[in-house]
Amino acid sequence: MFRPASDRVIADGYFDEGAVVRLPDREYLNLHEPGSVRALLDEALVRGHFPATGSVEVDGWPLFHRVRPQDPPDRP
Repeated sequence: MFRPASDRVIADGYFDEGAVVRLPDREYLNLHEPGSVRALLDEALVRGHFPATGSVEVDGWPLFHRVRPQDPPDRP
């Protein structure tokens, strides 16, 4: 899960739907890209965030740096 904060933005109409942006370095990730979601899931699994059964909510920001960020689209 990604939540907004003073230095973190989630899609709000300015960015593409599914976008999360880390403001200090302007790193961008589009969660609608299958490769992005897969990389986040793989990193969460490596860190042991998912139990064998049941459900869990994981903060996505600590995993963000492990996923190769994408360049934001050009804006007019």
